[in-house]
Amino acid sequence: MMPNNAPIITPNPIKGKPFSRTSEASAYQLQVPIFSEIANEHGRVEAGYILKLIDVAGCIPSKRHLGPDFDPVTASLDRMDFYAPVNPWEICVLDAKMTRVWKTSMETRVVVTAWDFRTGDIRLIATAYLVTVGLKNGGAEKISVDEMPLLQAITPEDKMLQHSADVRKQYRSFELTRTRFIALVEEEDAPIITEAIMTFKEGNGLARLVFGGVILSQIYTTALQAAIAHVGDNHVVCARQDRMDFLEPTHIGETLRAKAQITKTWHSSMEVQVECEAISQTGEIRVVATTYFVFVRLDATTGEPTTVTPWLPKTPRQTEREKMAIARRRLREDEAAHFSMSL
Repeated sequence: MMPNNAPIITPNPIKGKPFSRTSEASAYQLQVPIFSEIANEHGRVEAGYILKLIDVAGCIPSKRHLGPDFDPVTASLDRMDFYAPVNPWEICVLDAKMTRVWKTSMETRVVVTAWDFRTGDIRLIATAYLVTVGLKNGGAEKISVDEMPLLQAITPEDKMLQHSADVRKQYRSFELTRTRFIALVEEEDAPIITEAIMTFKEGNGLARLVFGGVILSQIYTTALQAAIAHVGDNHVVCARQDRMDFLEPTHIGETLRAKAQITKTWHSSMEVQVECEAISQTGEIRVVATTYFVFVRLDATTGEPTTVTPWLPKTPRQTEREKMAIARRRLREDEAAHFSMSL
């Protein structure tokens, strides 16, 4: 008798495609108890830790979908909002499932909730969408179109998720035409650039590649330090991470250098740009990831959003970076409005 959790695999009528799977066949749930030592001095679990868990949970449906002969690597993390914190002695539950398969890449949705097992309360923490790419031959080669299993859309929810995945892909392409990356450089009267350096000596990823969740956690920590340096205290929380692209893989033995700088301030929030560089053992430097975080400053007494010290650009480069921050914010609002009307 076939077990209840057996993958649903059916022959595929499309020539060249070996088979197709349903999203339920690769779905995965990760439950992580949150102990007090994970929380910061304010009793909250940092977003960087949640980001690391999201990458872990999101890669497993991709691996299940690809099968044993291929491996997934994270190519990008779509923008996401943090709706609430995870508290100590709660269970962080991450439900991951495939939403869309394209030619050589896949999208996975990860819904993060906090379950207070003492009261039974469940709160939504965040919803994330990861794009992964299939690799073969130990990570040396990308999977071919003919080798990528298709994804069956059976239920109305499956079809809705496929449609929304295509919309997000279109927005990613559209954003490239509206905003551009401006590298961080030391400038007079600009916010200081916060740096963190980390060397990976042990295998914590596929094909001797550094696991994307580790990089996410490191990038977040660097961005947080930049936000703290700007406001002068540590009463800041992460409200959002913008889209993040892994431009190149980071290999075991390389040194990771994350750089962060304030790009724009609003009334109670600020955007922080982060660049991540990999330094090879021969000294070669490559930019491997870029992203933007939005932090909100909280009143130390009430815990409500409070005023952020404004920062105004003083050079053409700083002004251009501020324009890009404003454009990203408008794109976030436009995309949110589109999804609320169409889905």
